[in-house]
Amino acid sequence: MNTNTLIVIIIIVIIIAGFFLFRNTPAPSATTPTTTPTVTTPTITTTPTTSSNPTPPSMDYTGKTVTVTLDTQNKSGESGTATITDDNGKAKVVITVTGEAASASQPAHIHIGSCPTPGDVKYPLTNVTKGKSESTLTLSINELMAQLPLAVNIHKSAGDLTTYVACGNIMALAAQ
Repeated sequence: MNTNTLIVIIIIVIIIAGFFLFRNTPAPSATTPTTTPTVTTPTITTTPTTSSNPTPPSMDYTGKTVTVTLDTQNKSGESGTATITDDNGKAKVVITVTGEAASASQPAHIHIGSCPTPGDVKYPLTNVTKGKSESTLTLSINELMAQLPLAVNIHKSAGDLTTYVACGNIMALAAQ
């Protein structure tokens, strides 16, 4: 076999391979226009402030009382209040409820989020027994209030933490 014959065979193989490779590729149609998708970016307008700190100052809760109304959950018949005060630089939480069974000891917590379905436990509180609970947290009332939204939640029992019997949202006080 001479060199010319070999070159002709290689060219024929390339042409046949090209035919099989490109025969399933559709040719561009004159009637089918091609379009490029358009992406629209939203415009965000900000208003400049004259202050170097655009965040409004937080309220000072030192010496103030935050009262949380605890509403009945799951037809428990239990309701009451939780008061949050400053106790020598620590947040003190006092819960008072009515409708609790006399022998009950119910876990109470401050949860992330809001009622009726708060999120994870943020701060455990002393169990509610005989309608009362008192707890002093390791942070100040100002530090606690800076973490809103939070909710005070009372559970049916240590064995049934998924059933809430009373819940109340911790709300910021109106600026005074």
